[in-house]
Amino acid sequence: MSDQSLESRKAFAASYFSKCVKCGSEDLKEVKKTEGCRHNGDAYGYTVFTCTSCQWCTRFEWDEDGDLYYYEVPNLKLYSAK
Repeated sequence: MSDQSLESRKAFAASYFSKCVKCGSEDLKEVKKTEGCRHNGDAYGYTVFTCTSCQWCTRFEWDEDGDLYYYEVPNLKLYSAK
C-alpha cells in the first residue's frame, strides 16, 4: 500500500528521495512510469519509490515540461528536516 500522507511525503522529499521514512533504509527501488508525451516531446508521469527493506512506498508525479521535475514538491527547502 502506498503512503501518500503529507507528513511522509515531506520527510521523503527532505531526504532528496533517498531515505525510507519508515525504517531509515537507503535501499530504495525507483520505478518510473510514463503516462503520456506532448507534441513537443516532453513526457509526464509518476515515479514509485519502494523501500526494499520494509516495503514502504510512495509516489510522486513528474513532468519534463515543468519548472521542477517533481512538480508536487515546489520547494525542497520548505521540507528540510528539523
